Amino acid sequence: MHREDQPQSIGELRKLMNRKAARLFAAIFLGTSLLAPAVFSQTTPSQRRLQSLVDEAAKTTLQKFADKKLEDKQLSITLIDLRDPKHPVTASFRGNERIYPASVVKLFYLVAAHRWLED
Repeated sequence: MHREDQPQSIGELRKLMNRKAARLFAAIFLGTSLLAPAVFSQTTPSQRRLQSLVDEAAKTTLQKFADKKLEDKQLSITLIDLRDPKHPVTASFRGNERIYPASVVKLFYLVAAHRWLED
């Protein structure tokens, strides 16, 4: 996948996340707490494509866990594409909502494990 290519499906998004897990998870954590409202305000075609992927992921997740009574107010997603660090692209589902992420520490372990694997 070239830097200018945008993922066109959930499968492609998963592949991108697997390859770039450390940067994406760090960006998601930072984006939800610091960057998203201030830095990303213009809507571009790239942002709209990423937004449709996030919307699809949220809809699929809510449908899959409907029997567990998962509601949209319990879900918040922020995705930041850093393939072009000078022009990051963001998308979110209830991205400005503050939800306590009980497993945030796991993100740091994931980043460390990813780095260890790369090294």
